[in-house]
Amino acid sequence: MINSVTHFRINVIALPGEAMFVVVPAEQAPDVRRLLEQHGIAHTEQALAAAAHNRAAAQHVIHIAPASDPRQVQAILDRAP
Repeated sequence: MINSVTHFRINVIALPGEAMFVVVPAEQAPDVRRLLEQHGIAHTEQALAAAAHNRAAAQHVIHIAPASDPRQVQAILDRAP
């Protein structure tokens, strides 16, 4: 899946300590949620406020359950249009 604002690939970020998430533009968050739900990937979502001073787009952080395999989630995102 390609980020609609940056036009770069959306990547799963996996940090030590089992934190795993993706950051997407607010308008793409419903598509990512739907995709994760279709594949049974547990997740939660957090909206980030847009920075008015630099006209940054509003973004959402979608936290992925630690029990998920980051490679599997990335493959799901990569197959999405």
